[in-house]
Amino acid sequence: MNIGLESRKRLDREDWIRAALEVLVDQSVESVAVEPLARALKVSKGSFYWHFKDREDLLEAVIEYWRDNSTRNIIRYVETKGDSPAEKLHLLSKIAIDMSPGNPLARMEVAIRAWARRDPRVRAVLTECDRERISYLAQLFRECGLEADEAEARGALLFGFAVGERNIFREEARRAQRGRLDRLLELLIDEPVGQAAPKAGARKPAPPETAKAPKAAKAAETAKAAKAPPPRARAPRRAPSRKLPSAED
Repeated sequence: MNIGLESRKRLDREDWIRAALEVLVDQSVESVAVEPLARALKVSKGSFYWHFKDREDLLEAVIEYWRDNSTRNIIRYVETKGDSPAEKLHLLSKIAIDMSPGNPLARMEVAIRAWARRDPRVRAVLTECDRERISYLAQLFRECGLEADEAEARGALLFGFAVGERNIFREEARRAQRGRLDRLLELLIDEPVGQAAPKAGARKPAPPETAKAPKAAKAAETAKAAKAPPPRARAPRRAPSRKLPSAED
């Protein structure tokens, strides 16, 4: 095991957390134990108990360390570097794609999600973390001018898409992944709510009022004709009487 830490008489709390995380990523949570960590760090177990009550205390610290570095620190960074909400969204997409499989944060994410499948406590923290991420995305979409429900839906869609890109297309060039994510962002930011973009060359449909007008007029005429009384039959026109000639004539 390569912890990558210099041998010292006294280690700080983060050194132990990072060492435990490396074991978690390379092996499993079951392999995280005090004695093997102490041997790898070349210190006594007393150093561990200076910072943690027990193994469970260390594991809780590992979860919080991951949560801070994978979510909260990234949000703080984006808030500092991005000017507009759209710019912050694009910056987040770049960070998500740049977390390639070999990236430490990406490896931590995979290990934490695998751990969460077996531990309800970790699963609860992971769920809260994902909600925190989606909530921040929704906040940025609201700042772009969307209503709350629509912003929440688009935030969840963007988050799910980014996770899928990292896991499904992990061997593909990051430029292609980033291009798809940027295209999705353009649609999510610019597309009006409930309206699909028209296809190239498609005829623009008439407004509902105009399209319905001829049918409505025809229906009105039919109804009027049905209610009208039937025409009265005309009496036959009598021919003018002619005076017959008398015998005297």
